[in-house]
Amino acid sequence: MDRPVSIAEIYQPTRLTRERGDSVVTFDDLVRERKSAIVFGRPGAGKTVLMHYVFMQLSSAKDRVPALFTLRRTGAPEDLLRFIEHIVKRKLKPAGRKQFVLLVDGYDEVSLLQRKQIGEALREYQASGIGPFFLTCRSYYPVDDIGAEYYSIAPFTQTDSLNFLKAFAKAYGTEFDAAMLLKELSERGFDDFVAHPLMLALVCILKAGSMRGLPRTTIGLLRRAVDTLTFRWDESKGVARDTKITLDGDDRVRCMMRVAYLMKEYVESDAAVQNLTADYLKLLQRPDIVPAKLLTEIAQWYGMLIPVADDFWTFAHRTVHDYLAARSWVESGTYASARVNTWNARAAYAACLLPDATAFVVRALNVSPDMAPFIECLYNNARFDVRDVAAAVVQHYRAHGGYSYSEDDSITSVETGKDFFRLASEQLLLALVAEGVRYPTSQPHKATLFLTLDELKCREASIPVDISATLASKFGDGRTFQIRRFDEIHSSTIHALLRLRGA
Repeated sequence: MDRPVSIAEIYQPTRLTRERGDSVVTFDDLVRERKSAIVFGRPGAGKTVLMHYVFMQLSSAKDRVPALFTLRRTGAPEDLLRFIEHIVKRKLKPAGRKQFVLLVDGYDEVSLLQRKQIGEALREYQASGIGPFFLTCRSYYPVDDIGAEYYSIAPFTQTDSLNFLKAFAKAYGTEFDAAMLLKELSERGFDDFVAHPLMLALVCILKAGSMRGLPRTTIGLLRRAVDTLTFRWDESKGVARDTKITLDGDDRVRCMMRVAYLMKEYVESDAAVQNLTADYLKLLQRPDIVPAKLLTEIAQWYGMLIPVADDFWTFAHRTVHDYLAARSWVESGTYASARVNTWNARAAYAACLLPDATAFVVRALNVSPDMAPFIECLYNNARFDVRDVAAAVVQHYRAHGGYSYSEDDSITSVETGKDFFRLASEQLLLALVAEGVRYPTSQPHKATLFLTLDELKCREASIPVDISATLASKFGDGRTFQIRRFDEIHSSTIHALLRLRGA
């Protein structure tokens, strides 16, 4: 955007829900009750905005001392560990009767080793009794052994969405009928976008431009939003910006893509970003363009690659950064499953840009002990063969763990910390059931099978009659299964699990 916008102008009060629960609380409730909590949310659900808003509010409180650590920033994980160490050793404490409130944003944005270190440090912090902590993390990431309640950011209500659209339109200085836009989105099947802050913001950008149709996936929406911001925004608003840099929009986008791909951190120094920009200009054979001036125009015009603090640059949102980097990776022709060294959101986005991501999804499940890349592929509707991926899911559990399985004469218990099932399509769930019944003596197969059946039961979905008969014959009608997901235990007999609509 062409000017900073205060959080207070656009923020909609965030509500939290317990995992799989109906109770709704506000963040103020947790702060008031001095409860530590882990807050989950999808990409763009508002986790970072929530942390910044809470920090802003608590900064003026008389009895609280907020400390905010954004883990994506260079050195932030190390700073957090030192901060907690000083607190635990009583080298640092708030004045008087004030209480620390520790805000940690982006647990999913650091390495597995750093997550373990941060988890251990947070347990020590909590044991010190000096104040609550609040940790944000993308949904479906495992957060092991951190003693805090789990909450999820509740989707926008219709009222939230309406207020957000009005606030965004005012901040942008544009006009559209917010109520009519919500109705259009609902009629076109975009209910997920309506309830999601980042997606709704991108829709606002597109509707304020000249675009008519709306894409149906996150990747499609990002592509169209980038296209609108970089090519059509000024044209649709009748704006002719002053510039002495004769470089078209496509080259400016490709410059951002290259910078996104080659940045080593999510926040990078001005010198490093200028060097990356200069390298791209060399490829264009444009020594007449000053990198600093081009970067300034990119920030002013598009608002995606922006300066922060002193002498540092970042992208407006991690999702935008990873998407642009993934595009550069794929379009350069260097993206191949065997060459991917780190399976993360960026690698997953690259897979989602392919016409067939089967080989990449399978390799990610085989190689990475973390299921996060697979989850990102599910978020973004990657195209893949469900049979191959179902087999890879079971092999992932076999090779990398993430579940527990036990049984006696009458009861089988299954639990997992890698619960992606809510995101899976019905076709993938049925493929997982088919894969599970193939090897009824294999623990990973049985664990996957009953976790999948539990999800199908929650959806009141149907499974083919032949698979139902196979399940009944192999496991018997009388066996009881206890399935623990998101700290909730669901108990059923095999007969009840198979009593699915249409089965």
